[in-house]
Amino acid sequence: MTIIYLSIFVLFALWISLQEKGGISNVLGLGTAAMMVMFLVQVYSGSSSMEDKLGLMAVSMLLLGCYSALFSMIKNPVMRLALLGAGLVLGNKAINQTLLNSSKQDVDDQAEIILRTSQNDISALDEIANRHDLEIKAAFTPDKGNSTDLDDYYIINIPANNESLSNSIYEALQNHSVVKDITWNTIYKSTLTKGDWTAQRTGKYLTSDPMRNRQWNLDAIKYDEMLKYIEQNNVRPVKTAKLFILDSGIDRTHEELNDGYASLESKYDVDVKGHGTHCAGIAAASNNNAKGISSIIPSSDWATVTSIAVLGNNGFGSRKTILEGMITAVDQGADVISMSLGGLSLFGSRGLYDQAVNYANANGAIVVVAAGNSNSDADSYSPANSSGSITVAAIDENLNKAFFSNTVENIEKAVSAPGTNILSSFPDNKYESYNGTSMATPHVAGLIAVLRSVQPNLNVDQVYTVLRDTGMPTGDTRLTGKLIYPKEALRRVVER
Repeated sequence: MTIIYLSIFVLFALWISLQEKGGISNVLGLGTAAMMVMFLVQVYSGSSSMEDKLGLMAVSMLLLGCYSALFSMIKNPVMRLALLGAGLVLGNKAINQTLLNSSKQDVDDQAEIILRTSQNDISALDEIANRHDLEIKAAFTPDKGNSTDLDDYYIINIPANNESLSNSIYEALQNHSVVKDITWNTIYKSTLTKGDWTAQRTGKYLTSDPMRNRQWNLDAIKYDEMLKYIEQNNVRPVKTAKLFILDSGIDRTHEELNDGYASLESKYDVDVKGHGTHCAGIAAASNNNAKGISSIIPSSDWATVTSIAVLGNNGFGSRKTILEGMITAVDQGADVISMSLGGLSLFGSRGLYDQAVNYANANGAIVVVAAGNSNSDADSYSPANSSGSITVAAIDENLNKAFFSNTVENIEKAVSAPGTNILSSFPDNKYESYNGTSMATPHVAGLIAVLRSVQPNLNVDQVYTVLRDTGMPTGDTRLTGKLIYPKEALRRVVER
C-alpha cells in the first residue's frame, strides 16, 4: 500500500514536468490516476475498520492535494526535486503512522492477529516468528472440530517492543504463501444509551409484575395474546430450551433472574457493565413473581438463560473472545445464542463469523445478533452481516425504525423488535430503561427459545420463515424487516 502511494508522488512529478511532451505526458497522467484508484481500492479492502479507512483516505488525499498544488506552482527543477523528496518522506511517515495508530486503537494488544494456514502448516511461519519474537498458538478448540475449520486458526501475539512493526509483520504474514486467511483481532465495544421510563398504561395484563404497565414493548408485539393462546390451548414445552447470552455477564442474584438462570461458570455470573443483565431481563425475567417486569419467555419451564461474558467490565471484547464464546455456547448445547454486540465489518474477517455461525447451525444452535446503532446499512457490520444468523433491527414506540438502528434491507435473515425506552433488569436489583438494537435482540432470541421449546428440531431457516411470515409490518418494513408477533409465531409452530 505504501509503495503504491509513494509511486503516485513520483508519477505526478513526472507528469507535471513532462506536460509539454504530448503522448508520454498523457501516459503518465493516466498512470497517476490508475495508481490513485489502486491505492483507494487497497485501503477500502484492507484490514482496518471503515472509520479507519475513511481517516486514512482523508489524510492521504489531503497530503497529495497540498503536494500537487505546491509542485504545480514551483517551476525551478531543483526546488521540484527537493519537494519530491519531502513528499516521499512525509507521505511514508503519514501512511505508516496512520495505520499504526489505527491498529493500536482497534486490536487486542495480547493477541493482535488471527490467521489460518493451508493444511494447518504453522511451522512454515517460523522464520517470521523467530525474527519478531512472535507467540503463535491455537485460537479455537471446538469440541466438534470435524464440522468446522475453526480449529485451524491461530492467534499471534506481537511483543510490546515490536509494536511499531505491527503493520509490516501483518503484511509479511498476509503475503506468505501458506497463509490462507488473516485478520486483525479487533476490539468491539458495547454501549448503553439511557432511555426514558415510559408512562404507565392502563389496562388489564396477564402477568402480575408491577412494572408491566411501563413495558410498551410487550404491548407492541401483542405479548399477552401469546400468553392467552398458551392458556387456552394448553400449550406446554417439550423441552426446556437453552438460551445463551454472550455479553458483559449477568447478575444472577437479581430478583428477576435467579429462577431461570443456569450458571456455566461463576465468573460469568456478575455484571459490572450492566449490559448483559439488561438484555437477559428482556428475554427471561421471571414472570408473575409480583416483582419488576415481565419477559418474553413465560417461565423457566420453557427456557433457561446462561451467561458467557465475552465483554470485559469496560464493555470491550475482542473478536477472538466473542468467537470463543460462540463455540463454547454451541459445545454446551445452546439452542439459541443472543449477541447484542458488534462493530464495523473488517474485510476478510466476515468469514470467521460465518464459520462460527455455521458451526452453531450445524450443531443445533440458532444465532441472533444486533443490527447495530449507526443508522447505516447492517451489511457493513459484524456479526450482523454473518451468513446464517438472524439479525435484529430496532423500532420505536410509533413502530417506525428507531432513528439509530442500522437498516437490514441487504441482510438475508432479518426481523425487528422494540428497541427504544426498554425497561429491564439492571445489576443490584435495579431497573433501568435503555435504547439500542442490543435491546431489540433479546426479544427475538427469547421468542426463538420459546419456539424451540415446543419444536426442538427447528432449524434457522424454518425459524426465520416463521418469524417473517407471521411478522407484522412496521413504519418501514423494507428497512427494518417484519416486527415479531409472538402469538402467531408460536401458533404456526404448534400447528405445523
